[in-house]
Amino acid sequence: MPRFLLGKIVNRAAPTLDRVKHARDQFQVSLTSMLVRWVQLCDFPCAIASIRDNTIEWGFCSPGLKQAGGYGVKRAKPVTSRSTADFIQQDASLTAYREGNGQSIASHWIPNADLSFVFAEQLIVVPSTRQVLVFLIADEDDTIRPHRFY
Repeated sequence: MPRFLLGKIVNRAAPTLDRVKHARDQFQVSLTSMLVRWVQLCDFPCAIASIRDNTIEWGFCSPGLKQAGGYGVKRAKPVTSRSTADFIQQDASLTAYREGNGQSIASHWIPNADLSFVFAEQLIVVPSTRQVLVFLIADEDDTIRPHRFY
């Protein structure tokens, strides 16, 4: 999905799962691929993480989140977000599509960062791969870092 086509859609307003799904339908691609590309192009603070076997398998941070100090998603670490863990436990087989919501502090997802904001979690089970995708969205106003003058 080329930047010149998708970038304007992505950065028109704050990210939501509904907006991502609408773009997925427009471009006729998988939800996973649209979420990854959305995060890659997004000027708003967001990220995506993939979970398999209660472990964060991979993830990406948006340029907007990188500006706030979130440079990567934890990998090969157990899930520590309570709302994500509870969502997985509701049906750990991950054989049926379902969605859920949660929230957690940034340190559950972002390593080695002194970040004090909260992520809204949009949780999606992908039954074909038996994974959970977590679309992490931070409020832009909460991620502004004060400039330090020395």
